[in-house]
Parts: sequence; structure tokens; C-alpha cells
Amino acid sequence: MTRLLERTRSRISGPQSRDGSLYLYLERAGGAVRPPEALAALCEAALPGIVYENPLLPVLDEAGRPLVLTETVDGPGGLPVERPILDERGRPIPLEEPDPATERLDGVSVTAQEAVIALARPVSDGERRTLLAALDATPREDVPPEPEPPRPVRGGAGGGMHLVTVIELWDKGAQVTPFQSPRTFDTRSPLDTADFDGATFYFEIVASVGGTDVSAASLLDSSDTEVASVAIPDNGINVADVTRARSTAFTPTSGADNYRVKIEGAGTNHITATRIIIVQEAATKTQTSWSLLSSLDDGVAQGADQLIWSNGNTSYTTSNTNSVIIELDKTKLDNIIAGSTAWEFNVMLWRLSATSAQASLFNKTDNAQIASSEVSTTSTTPVLLTATFADSETSLDSGDQFEMRTKVTGSGSARTSHADLRVRLDSLAKSVTNYRFARGNTFGASVDVERWLQRILYDGTQFDQVDAVEHHCTASEVFADNSTIEVSDDNGNDDGVGGVDVASSAVTVNGGRAFYKTGSLTLDDGDRFIAHMTEVSGLGSLIVVQSWLNVESTAVAGGRRRVALVF
Repeated sequence: MTRLLERTRSRISGPQSRDGSLYLYLERAGGAVRPPEALAALCEAALPGIVYENPLLPVLDEAGRPLVLTETVDGPGGLPVERPILDERGRPIPLEEPDPATERLDGVSVTAQEAVIALARPVSDGERRTLLAALDATPREDVPPEPEPPRPVRGGAGGGMHLVTVIELWDKGAQVTPFQSPRTFDTRSPLDTADFDGATFYFEIVASVGGTDVSAASLLDSSDTEVASVAIPDNGINVADVTRARSTAFTPTSGADNYRVKIEGAGTNHITATRIIIVQEAATKTQTSWSLLSSLDDGVAQGADQLIWSNGNTSYTTSNTNSVIIELDKTKLDNIIAGSTAWEFNVMLWRLSATSAQASLFNKTDNAQIASSEVSTTSTTPVLLTATFADSETSLDSGDQFEMRTKVTGSGSARTSHADLRVRLDSLAKSVTNYRFARGNTFGASVDVERWLQRILYDGTQFDQVDAVEHHCTASEVFADNSTIEVSDDNGNDDGVGGVDVASSAVTVNGGRAFYKTGSLTLDDGDRFIAHMTEVSGLGSLIVVQSWLNVESTAVAGGRRRVALVF
């Protein structure tokens, strides 16, 4: 069951009663409770027949005989006597009481903070959303809440915020055969536990293995000690069969460290995404991440170095098929920490033949280098390089677009396999979370296809308040004007294809590599999201570098405002 994280919330859980009915709770912290009768009537109006009627059992006397309802009337001589109450057919009405096994289901408010009814049967995803819409659309009754201790105001040094952070570990997929297993990949990503509080960490993959083979993806720290593992879903031998899977909560190495992935097991394993998911509750600090590099989303055979881009230019250049363009809006980030470690640029970099290789963050809007972000290496094998810099760095302007560029010194090439940009926030009041749901691919003429190899789970109930969810994208086209990329909702499915396009989620691609974004979208909490690409010209190609959901969230004083059905 998904954890409950709402200030005002409803949930469906069960079966918990002896006849298999489901409880429906309405709870709140510091707000009015909807009376059970009103809750039941609201649900019944939305879905007739959905409300469970609690069974009533006959009340027995000491001899085991059923009792009946009685009334007191005047008897002979004016003396009071009791007589049975009769129904319309003249029969005594039995005295009944709720079944003790399900007495919580009769609509009695258990506390001033919880009302309980029961549902007559399980509900589908569509029916769940119908109930949610009915609850959201109807104000709760003004019932005085029980006194509660003072709650801290979130967004300040003594408060906190609920949010999710995603760190993408790979910018390119992989294939591991039985002859290559186990394989530990070179790509590393840093993580400092000191950047997060109130945090629970998960390791997530999108992957598959064929047949009845048993395989696993493991997350290793810098000493190659396993800190998390998740079984690779046995869903099919082809890359098209990949499934999203998440580990149980794990404990990362305390302090600053870096992490990489090992794949081990029989069969042919296709791994198209690896991520660390960080769920924070009452957090006062976090670190937000943007991916800067992207390559084929397929899990294909390749070396352990996961090479994406090899650049032989001696001046800084970018890749039209691999370099992600992002937009930084600092008004959505509150508060960026002071000092020289506010921002962090990470890249896996090495050289081939050349004297050295360099990489740097650039302001694409102004064509200006972020000088303090530059890193350099003479290593001939992949190495993780990190540069930190202050928010006051020249050309790090809010509202501008940014990208990574590389160059080489001497004759040879600069090679990269992974890159991201991060920012540290404290006294947390606003943040941005990025969920990547599509990665590098080129689509030919007249293509209309869904891509599910970067499937994500989005749940807005894990944030204090979601202010906006936008589709951000880097893409280009060649003789394929007006091709589109859309967000597709695949309901609760962790594999397969068959999503429905989210309204207003399409970006229309025209011309060379560019950054695109939509307005705010309406997404169903707890659903999985994939990509839908359409090349409309019939003769050109659509080049998708990366698509992601950009979630803007804000701390809420006193707790969450949203209502959600969570299962």
C-alpha cells in the first residue's frame, strides 16, 4: 500500500472486514472532518451501490432467545407495561446490533479526526478517480477539530517540506549476457547524505530478463559494497519487455560518496534506466538535479564505460544528439545556499589519445562559459569529476538555458558517459523535481509510437503542494516540421504499452536542437507515465534527446492541503 502523506486525505485499504469489504477513511490533521453520513452519501451518489451496509445481528438474551424492540404503554389501572413493536405485517421487530467484527464500518466517527465508512467491493482506477473527484468537489462540513499541539510552519529553519528528488544514475542503457555477468559499470554518481534530511532512499530500475532466469541490479558505493538491490523483472527476453521496479528502502553510506551499478544473473538482461529516488518528509534541505547528457534508451550491448559522446574538437562544442538543454528558473528554488558549493557540475570524463579532456557548463542563451564549472583530466579511463561554484557565478542567470560542452587538448577525443547539474537548498520553501520519461532516440518518417523504456511513477501526494507540472524537452527534427512529443498516462502499469495522452502535454518540434516546454499539466497521482512520439512529415526524422516532467512544489504552513485516495 502506498504510504499516506496527506494533510486531508482519503484512503482505500483492505480487505479488513470478514466479508471482504473495503474501508474508506476520511482523515485530517488540523481541519474539519466530513461527517460519516455525508461521506457515505457523497460516495453513493458518485458510484451507486458502492457503500457497504454493515450487517445487523439479532441480540440474544441469556437463554439464547432473540430479543425484540418494545415500547412502554399504559396498562390496566394505568400501570406501565412493555409490549413488542410490530412491523407493517404485525410481526415483532427484532432487536439488532452491528456485527462486532465490523462495527467500525457503520459510519461512526472513531475520533474527531477520522470518519469511517466501508465500500461494498473493490474499486477500479477509474472509479477511484471518480470518488476522488467527488470528494474534492464537495466542501467538508465545518466540524470543530480536536485541539492539536502547535505545528511548525514549513519553509523555515525550524520547519520542513515534503518532496521527492530523483538522481538519474545512467544516461545510457545496457545489455548484459550470461557470458558478461556479473558486470559492474564505470559510470558513477555522487550522493552526500548531508544534503538531505527526513530522507528515505530507494533504488529504481527499468529492466527485464528473459525466460525463468534470476538476475539482479545492485547499487554499489565507492568501495564496491552493495547498499541496495532489486530483482530484474522476469518479463521477457526483448528490450521491449522492460518493467519498472523499485527496491525497498536502503541506507546509503553516511556522508559524501559515489555510487555505480552492477548487473548479475543468468539470461540476457536489458537495463534501460537506473535511478535513486529520495522521498523526504519534513525536510529543511535538499539537492535538486538536472540531467545534461542523454543517449539511446535501448538496453543494447556495449562496454562497461557506457560511452555516449566522443568529441575531437579543440574548442568547446556540444552534441546535437546527446546534449540536453535545460532552463534554470531560480524563482522556483528557495533557498539556494550561500557559498562556493551552492551549485555542482558532475561529469564522467576521459580522453582517447589526446593530452587532456575538458568539460564545462555553458549558458546557451548568452553563449557564455560558467568558468568555475570547468573540469579537466588526463585519465584514459572514465573518472568522475565534480566542480562546485556559488550562485553568484557570472552568467549563471535565472531564466536562461544551459548545456554541457566538451573539448580536447591535443589530437584525440574527449569522452563522456554521464553528466548532471545540481543545486543545494536549505531553509527549504520551494523546489523543483525532474522525472525523466524519455531518452535519446531518432524516429524515421511517418512514425507514431509510444516509448516506455524510461517509465516513471509520479505521485503528487508526496509533495506539500504541487504548483505546476510541465513537460520539458530537448529535441530536433530533419525535414520533419511539426513532429510532436507527448506525455502518455499508462495508469498503474509498470510494463507494456497502451497509455492515453495527457491533455496539453504535446511539444511541437521545428528546426535544430532546442529546448521546449508546455504549460502546467494535470496528472493522476500514482500513475505511470511514458512518451508518445509522432513524426508527421512522411520523409524526415524526429530526434528526441530527452523529455522530463518538471515538478514545481512549495512548502505549506501546517501541512498538506490536498485530498487524495491512496491505495
